[in-house]
Amino acid sequence: MRVASHSFFLIFLLYLTSCSAQVIPAGEYVSQSTDRMYTMKLQIQKNNRYVLTEYEDLVSIQSSGYYILDNAKLVLIKEKIDDNRGLGYLIDSSNVKDEGILILNISVFDKGNENIPFENAFLTINEKGKAILTFFTDEQGKHSVHIYDSTSDHFLKIGYFGYETVEVPLEKLMGKNIDLSVTLYPQEVVYDDVGKLYFEVIDFDDKYLNLKSGDGEIIEFKKQED
Repeated sequence: MRVASHSFFLIFLLYLTSCSAQVIPAGEYVSQSTDRMYTMKLQIQKNNRYVLTEYEDLVSIQSSGYYILDNAKLVLIKEKIDDNRGLGYLIDSSNVKDEGILILNISVFDKGNENIPFENAFLTINEKGKAILTFFTDEQGKHSVHIYDSTSDHFLKIGYFGYETVEVPLEKLMGKNIDLSVTLYPQEVVYDDVGKLYFEVIDFDDKYLNLKSGDGEIIEFKKQED
């Protein structure tokens, strides 16, 4: 995939920065007590999101939010999300002559601030869950980009820290001139310690995740096969 932009040097620096971010491989991790009376399932999703489900006897408790992984410390931050908001974007399109080109004219608005244009919202082009290029909206909440030869693995992610992320698949949009209008919703995050779970990360790879809880308990997760 090739992307046309005037800020190649800035994009290259942002790409290097994104590669250094600490993330746990996406997937479902399961930990079970020896008597099988207690089970913990931790789903690690894209964009540093998680879903944690605890099963004990016939009772289950589920929480979700996003996680921070820094210097072997894992923090799960619970949040409440309004699910009645639809996709978060609107598309108006027209065809272009070359089916291998996608022209994106993006406008981003801040739902948490009377829908004003969202300056400095990030726009990342992702391939197989990994950010490969990053842009930012201007003071009018806008950015335009030409994308070439996109595949089913590519999608556009729009967001900002403390806001919900919007994802737009790119493959089916090739050959079009797209006006993309995106509304970002604030996350209703519980920031006090009641809404946070702290762990020490012992080690992890693409098959397991071993944590140490705040009271010193070792929790061994095995990643489930896809």
